[in-house]
Amino acid sequence: VRAVPPRPEPNAPPLLPPAATVVPPAVKPAREIPSTVWIAGAGAVIFLIGAVYGLTVSIQRGWISPPVRVGAGLVVGLALGLAALRQLRKDRRGLGVALLATGAGTWTFALYFGSHEAALFALVVGLQGAAAATLAAGWVAARTHSDGAMAVALATGLIAPIAFSDGRGSVPGLLTWLLALSVSQGVTHYLAGA
Repeated sequence: VRAVPPRPEPNAPPLLPPAATVVPPAVKPAREIPSTVWIAGAGAVIFLIGAVYGLTVSIQRGWISPPVRVGAGLVVGLALGLAALRQLRKDRRGLGVALLATGAGTWTFALYFGSHEAALFALVVGLQGAAAATLAAGWVAARTHSDGAMAVALATGLIAPIAFSDGRGSVPGLLTWLLALSVSQGVTHYLAGA
């Protein structure tokens, strides 16, 4: 014996509402960028090119002394690092990591220039400053749970002994640096839960 499905009653309401009551989804208009934004962007690029050119000429002619250059590099590197932290906290990962890499690079290059080219301080002081940049980038990575920020910290930490080497470094010293870098990375990942 087979079960026969019940037949629908002839006066039963339809399962779907009539086509006249279905409202089509609203179509969002395409968002256009106003022409003033394009003009402002072009003006910003032109200003940036002029500022870089003016800075280059003033350095070549000796109008900006080496201590001022190193100080400006350290201030700009610190400001970029703080801006990176702000962007990473707002979950803008790409911009935050780019700013952090630029800030750590600017900081390290300023220390490199101050120790190698201008001889304002010893190479050890430059290496300590690069270690501080590495620690700061690692702290940002732990605070924001960002693997990109951790990559910036590792890159800074790996470049620092090369940049501040005078050619007389010892193998145990380099191994100690790399061991400290590896342990710091592991501790940062552990504390961040990443």
